[in-house]
Amino acid sequence: MSRWCAWPESHAAGVQVQAADEQDLTLLGVVGMHDPPRPEVAAAMQTCRMAGIRVIVVTGDNKATAESVCRHVRIHLTPDSEQGNPAQINALEESPASISGLCSLTGSEFTRLAPTEQASAVARLSVFARVEPSHKSNL
Repeated sequence: MSRWCAWPESHAAGVQVQAADEQDLTLLGVVGMHDPPRPEVAAAMQTCRMAGIRVIVVTGDNKATAESVCRHVRIHLTPDSEQGNPAQINALEESPASISGLCSLTGSEFTRLAPTEQASAVARLSVFARVEPSHKSNL
């Protein structure tokens, strides 16, 4: 995840920023940050899989960020024979066209689905991103 921020020094002092303050600026640098999952998380996910526990990620993070983290800790992005119960895996085959081929949904995408599609998405998908508190009760 990366964030960008720039402002003239006068803004920090509480002075009103004028349009002229945003002219002729010089980029001083770019900062990137990588916050990898702790090493023990992948082993914990393997333990969950062996115990028959299906892990579902519900996060406020960006969809691509959530999917990337899941890949790093080996959370399956779609059900397979090693994860989930047979009813959940059968739901994959019966998924409505609107969620077929997806590996994650945002909270707002989930909200726009019909109730039967929502049920199928919960049974099929492991990642729900950009989820707000109001989405969690629907999940």
